[in-house]
Amino acid sequence: MGSKESYGLSAGDDLFSGGDEEVRDLFGGIRGSFNPHSIQLLIQHFPANRFYRLTWSGPGERFAVDQGPAQFPVPPSGALTLDVAAPALFSGRLMLCRNEPESFSESERRGFVDCRPYLERCIRQMIQLRRMADENRILLTVLDSSDTSIFLFDDTLQITYANNCADELLSRQTEELLAVSLTEDKAVKLLQFLLESIPSRPQPARGRGSRRSTPPSSPRENVPRRNLLLTNGTRFDMTVVPLVPREGDSRGIHYLVILREMHRFEMSQARPGLLQSGLSEREIEVVANLLNGLKNAEIAERLKISSYTVKDHLKHIFQKLGLRSRSELVSYVLQLSG
Repeated sequence: MGSKESYGLSAGDDLFSGGDEEVRDLFGGIRGSFNPHSIQLLIQHFPANRFYRLTWSGPGERFAVDQGPAQFPVPPSGALTLDVAAPALFSGRLMLCRNEPESFSESERRGFVDCRPYLERCIRQMIQLRRMADENRILLTVLDSSDTSIFLFDDTLQITYANNCADELLSRQTEELLAVSLTEDKAVKLLQFLLESIPSRPQPARGRGSRRSTPPSSPRENVPRRNLLLTNGTRFDMTVVPLVPREGDSRGIHYLVILREMHRFEMSQARPGLLQSGLSEREIEVVANLLNGLKNAEIAERLKISSYTVKDHLKHIFQKLGLRSRSELVSYVLQLSG
């Protein structure tokens, strides 16, 4: 098949840009059953407002896809024809022809009539799958242009997709030793943190007559959210979305992990709640600097105090709020900020 440019198709609206294997398989089955001299499938694709003509002609095994006519032509005399459509997606016409003086016999015509439901179903499924593939390409393009990091994990917690931002984060984990800060002196690799943040969930039972170990649920039920602070001072809001397969789907549960970078934190909304919890003005200053990515030594330098005093402040802050780690403190303050 020629390139997209060779028959005037542009990216995003070429129904057959992903290859022509399904069409060749369909035409091969038709040739084996009815032995036509030529096959032509005309498609009017409504979403793109385009017409396609898919043709095969023997004996040179010539196959082509090009821009079709603006309307379906009248079938040649003696041709076997089938009109097929899917609302709001496409309309099409299949034509099987033999060159004169040969023609299709009555038994072949009856056989074609018997095969019409099967052929209709095959053509509909082919166009619908093509449309889905085109939509998937568009979706991946959008995701790859996003400034939000997006990961998809399968039921074995292997990454099956990561957009460009997510790939860059993983690369920086290796090249810059980028990690998630848990305490002043403790950090874990980003990927390890993501894996540990995915909730443990029983898998749906498989096989005929089996029952799910958990009832079907909405993909948005109980979506875990956390805030994380990287060792370079960047903060992210993390959301983990379990994608539960539909009943009868053999694929296991998948997990969508979304990391949104957060802007510099302002304490104005959280300050009343922190004062009510017993924190002093100085302790609130320490919290504000910590949430903006500063380490103990940097906080000490900014506030003109010693690192030991910063550690004491943090110890008192954790005790007053009943928290144990910096990540818990980040989540707590962000909840106060609403």
